[in-house]
Amino acid sequence: MKLSYRWLSEMVDLAETPPPALKQLLTFHTAEIEGSEVLGADLAGVVTGRVVAVRPHPGADRLRLCTVQAGADAEPREVVCGASNVAEGQIIAYAPEGTTLPGGEGEEPLTLTAREIRGVLSRGMICSERELGLGEEHGGILVLPPDTPLGVPLAQVLPLGDVIYDVENVCITHRPDLWGHVGWARELAALLGQRATPPTMAPESALPTGGDAFPVAIDDPAGCRRYVALLIEGLTNGPSPLWLRRRLASLGVRSIDLLVDLTNLVLLEQGQPLHAFDLRHVRGGEIRVRSAAPGERMTTLDGQERVLEPGDLLIVDGEGPVALAGIMGGAHSEVQADTTAILLESATFDPLRIRLTSARLGLRTEASARFEKDLDPELALQAALRFAALCLELIPGCRVSRPVSDCHPRPYEPREIALPYGMVRRRLGLRIGDYRIRGILTSLGFDAVEAGEEIRVRVPSWRATKDIQRAEDLVEEVGRIEGYRKLTPMAPVAPLAPRRPRPDRVVARRVAAALSLDRGYAEVKHRSFYGAADAATVGLADVAHLMVRNPTSSEHDRLLLTSVAGLLRLAVSNQHREPAGRLWSSARLFVPQPAGLPREHAVVGLLTWDRTDDDNPTGGQFLALLGDLRAVGERLGLRDVCVRNGADALAEGLPQPAWLHPGRCAVLTVGGVAVAVAGELAPAVVRAAGLEGRAAAAELLVAPVLTALAAGTSAYEPVLRYPVVPFDVAVVVPRRTPAADVADAMRAAVAENVRAVHVFDVYEGDGIPAGARSLALRCELFDRERTLTPEVADALRARVIAALDAKGWRVRTG
Repeated sequence: MKLSYRWLSEMVDLAETPPPALKQLLTFHTAEIEGSEVLGADLAGVVTGRVVAVRPHPGADRLRLCTVQAGADAEPREVVCGASNVAEGQIIAYAPEGTTLPGGEGEEPLTLTAREIRGVLSRGMICSERELGLGEEHGGILVLPPDTPLGVPLAQVLPLGDVIYDVENVCITHRPDLWGHVGWARELAALLGQRATPPTMAPESALPTGGDAFPVAIDDPAGCRRYVALLIEGLTNGPSPLWLRRRLASLGVRSIDLLVDLTNLVLLEQGQPLHAFDLRHVRGGEIRVRSAAPGERMTTLDGQERVLEPGDLLIVDGEGPVALAGIMGGAHSEVQADTTAILLESATFDPLRIRLTSARLGLRTEASARFEKDLDPELALQAALRFAALCLELIPGCRVSRPVSDCHPRPYEPREIALPYGMVRRRLGLRIGDYRIRGILTSLGFDAVEAGEEIRVRVPSWRATKDIQRAEDLVEEVGRIEGYRKLTPMAPVAPLAPRRPRPDRVVARRVAAALSLDRGYAEVKHRSFYGAADAATVGLADVAHLMVRNPTSSEHDRLLLTSVAGLLRLAVSNQHREPAGRLWSSARLFVPQPAGLPREHAVVGLLTWDRTDDDNPTGGQFLALLGDLRAVGERLGLRDVCVRNGADALAEGLPQPAWLHPGRCAVLTVGGVAVAVAGELAPAVVRAAGLEGRAAAAELLVAPVLTALAAGTSAYEPVLRYPVVPFDVAVVVPRRTPAADVADAMRAAVAENVRAVHVFDVYEGDGIPAGARSLALRCELFDRERTLTPEVADALRARVIAALDAKGWRVRTG
């Protein structure tokens, strides 16, 4: 949202409030002003001048030699000009040599110098609007009115000087009244103790009272609260006057023609979108507001054919759609250069319906942005009358030819709120008098009537749609106008009772510590949505998803069934900067149900990749990932964590992890319940994603972890008082023998003195018989009562090796 200081000054006296002070005032009391831009300061050297002579250029057919005089005593100067509309006697904008011009949008500033053009010295420039930065018109020079004084700065005869403030839209989402300059003028009047001067409306004498109004019907009153139509004839369309073009351009709106520009002017002034239909193309002599039929089509002003759904709201004439309500008009009914009669629309539409249609079609407009905020229904008539007043002022001979059509199926019902004086003082912590409280609310347009120890406040329509709902909202109004800087910060007084941390948050903190601090993973955030392409990459293309009805894009049209898809996309985008990496994220998976809400599963996803690991056949990343998951289990205090081959769905409704390599995957269980699935990514998944090298991934389901912790399958591990003695052993076992069986045999051999057993390598190749593999394991020995002596440690090590031999497995010694 952009605000014009000059425009505001036309409604409120700002003589003692310069632009910097105004910016501070609005920021402290209404909404934050993000920035400001001074306009017109870059045209200091441009002056008015008269073209006293025009003759052909001797060396170019399309150029002319113009003699320009900037004032009665000024020296005439010769300027080469290529504009077709230049003529003797015109008053023009003249930039002498040495002047720096801003240029059009996207162009660099230009400093003028005297230079030869086709053999003739040109001293300065006769400027067009684009060269002055006043608009995009550059087909001809800017011609000023004939009574314009000569030799004076251009800024004195045109409304060039202005300051434009930039307000972040999110700051005023709850304030529909602040989407137009009139609403800001009301705010300033209250802050400065003034009364705002409202813009001129069409007088009653200009509105016919006899005859029939143009037929308007609302078939969908839930979608359209009010529809005002005004029939204006005798119009002459064409370019807008310079002041209007300049005002629109300063606020970032491109001038189109007079009638369209006037609708945009009212939009920026009142905050109410308008639409003008060329009356010649309104068929059947009627307008209706209805919902679209399934599959109904229409072509909007941007030339795009739109396929509509029943929730979309349409404006139709006797033969079909003429506008997509609240968003954009239809192509065949738009105003043309030869338009002489229009039907003006000023309406109030349901904000949710407009938002849903706009998002689904990907069609965001200035109109839809305002209708989504739930506009004041009383503003519809006010804006229509303002447009009529501007037409009557700027277009001689035009007239409102029929009475105003005002279809209002849901009239505004005034809201009244009781506000105790004591409540205001208590909540704000200020000693503020009753009279001051009433005065602030009255200055903001509220009708405040005293009733004993409270006031009965009637909320004006422009603050009632979504802003002021209860007494606390009124307290806020008093506080912000009085000034938040007057409030004394006070700590709240409330009983504080110790609370045990939520188990899920404890798990989240411990998982983060294990992965980010202990194992070197980078935590990332990704959306809860993905698209068909990502689903296909992880093998879930044919699995039923919970679909998003109005996705922001086709890449985010369904909710996640695996966190691996999001992690994989991030890995692909980072692999060229990081040849190897580790990522983890917390996410929620959504399983659609036949009826009711979807089932949600909180998971932790892990992904590792290594572009240099393409030729390693041993599954090293997979084993490392299992080690990382064991570290997470240790941080969580889980015991009896078992690993078994294969990969199953972690919970009912979740799909099989099709993204895993079928021969290098495992399920981790606690108490016989699956808590995680992990493995190397299937080669097809790696190729489809565009990832180089090898990758491994895992998903940890939070719910069974919480259940295991609550059931006591976790144990406190005290800090060891005596050192651990690790030793490594390599065991040759049949390929199908689970590593967990080998680890269990080692634990059983020295049950009282083993702290942990981990697999850290798998080898198949030279020296290993066919059908077998070598597992390298690390066993950590300890004693709770004393330090292990070398003799005791050797004896324990011998018992472990003997247990492995007893199983028929060969222990490698070299």
